[in-house]
Amino acid sequence: MTDEPAQTAWNLPQIRRLIDEAAMAPVLGRAVASVGATLHRVAVRRFLPHRRGRLVVEYDVQVTTSQSARSAHRHGGVLYLRAPMVEPAERWPFSVASAAERAHETDRSFDLCNCGLFYQDNELGVTIHSRDRDADLTHLADCLAAERIGETLGEFGPLVGSVVAYRAGRRFVVAYDRNTKPPTERVVMVKGFADDRAAKLAAAYQRVVKPIESQSNHRVRIPRLIRQVPEWRALLTEAVACASDNPASLAKSEQDTGCVARTLAAAAAEVLACIHNCSIPDLKEFDHERQQRTLRDWQKFIELAEGEISRPAAAAFGTFERAAGAYVPESATVIHGDFYEAQIAVAENGITLFDMDTVALGDPTFDVGNFLAHQWLWCLRHDLAFDDYLTLASDTVSRYELLRGPLSEPGLGYHWSAALLRVGAIHAFRAKTRRYAARVFDAAASVVERGRDLLPVGDRPCRDPGAARCA
Repeated sequence: MTDEPAQTAWNLPQIRRLIDEAAMAPVLGRAVASVGATLHRVAVRRFLPHRRGRLVVEYDVQVTTSQSARSAHRHGGVLYLRAPMVEPAERWPFSVASAAERAHETDRSFDLCNCGLFYQDNELGVTIHSRDRDADLTHLADCLAAERIGETLGEFGPLVGSVVAYRAGRRFVVAYDRNTKPPTERVVMVKGFADDRAAKLAAAYQRVVKPIESQSNHRVRIPRLIRQVPEWRALLTEAVACASDNPASLAKSEQDTGCVARTLAAAAAEVLACIHNCSIPDLKEFDHERQQRTLRDWQKFIELAEGEISRPAAAAFGTFERAAGAYVPESATVIHGDFYEAQIAVAENGITLFDMDTVALGDPTFDVGNFLAHQWLWCLRHDLAFDDYLTLASDTVSRYELLRGPLSEPGLGYHWSAALLRVGAIHAFRAKTRRYAARVFDAAASVVERGRDLLPVGDRPCRDPGAARCA
């Protein structure tokens, strides 16, 4: 997913401290102590700069309570730091036991996601909180409370909700399953926001679905919007294929990694060609200048990265800056705006497309370049070589052009390399994936230097994503 700083006046020394795990351990230790826990381990999970100088740092932490310390059992979870400081909500949606009361709880009952942690550090000017104490998303608790679910979603029968996506201070996604033991059927999804975006998206959603599905002869489908839920500032949509149905999640199980990669490449090309061939009125213009500002900000942040990452990053960014002047945006068409492999689920009878929040009018090479950049990260995670990746990228581009026509080569080179730089910078600050960042920057430099000439010639795509499974 694309993270967008779009801000120039950053306090880099402060950011350096906030992403320094050793420096932040005492601060996080005091935060968890406020709910009766002891910190044992911390790692930066994500660094998320936003507009107007705001930022979020997510930390993976391990703690013990007075009960778990006796059994040497550690509780893992995520805590969220936000700067500048966030004011507490006027009313929290439910009460939380005090630290003294928590000391007598059973070990099993402690949950870092829902422990009522809201800690403000005046020296740093930051707030640290657990997911249930997000002052901008207090309605998340309503979405998880059984009585409120019944009031709002009673037409679907008894349900139980679970958080499947969360971005501090911005949005969340809750999935609802039949309230059986174990839950066997996913019924509906709720995507909630901190602002009034749901109302605007509901109107845009209705304009987008029919043209895209019709363009694909209904091979590409989009989960149905059931209704807007004003009290949750949310959209309610039909449930979609579970994550286990997405080939991206099956690569390490029964399917061969190469087959999965080819399936995703063919499906992505088909979906993007479908979207880009559509005509949808009254869409917003995609802000390519904002993307350029975002990239310049990531260029500043990468100086803070650990180890040897900054060297290949500086080389790649420098080469990109010298070459970027040749890019001229193509005529605007409908684009997805945040397209990568996790936005699709592939089945024998078609492809499900997710997250229509970012659909806009823009340069189609932005979508293609963004997918190709994430495709390399996917290959790295699944131990595929760079030559394998280039073959997949060639398959993707060839299949796309077979369905829609030639891409602008300057545009493709620009957005492919820019997306690689962005992906490399984002993952340079993530403990679990920073080992890939240098190779992503190396790929970006190669794309800047050679563009489409990097791709092997003579490859021909499969005409059917299903056929790619046995190619």
